Amino acid sequence: MLIVRQDIVLNSVPLERIVPHLERQAAAPGRSEVMQLLIHEQYFYPQDRHYLRDFRARVERAVEWVTSVAASRCSTRMDSSGRRSAEVCS
Repeated sequence: MLIVRQDIVLNSVPLERIVPHLERQAAAPGRSEVMQLLIHEQYFYPQDRHYLRDFRARVERAVEWVTSVAASRCSTRMDSSGRRSAEVCS
C-alpha cells in the first residue's frame, strides 16, 4: 500500500491562494522535497456540474510556481564525460 499526502488539491484552493498555499507547504519541514499537485477530473469537464471555469489557470499557476522554485533550488551535476549525472537541490 502507498499512502501519499497531497500538497494541494487545486479544485479546493482559489486561484489567488495557490501560490501562498504552495509557499507554506514548501516552508514546512519535510514537505518540500517532492510536491504533490492534484485536481479531480470532474472539475475540468464543462458538462460536469462541478466544472470550474478557471481550472486551467489553477493548474498553470501551480505548475509555474513549482517549476520556478525547482529551477531556483536545483542544479545539474555532470559526470567526467559531460553527461548529466544528478540533480542537486538545496
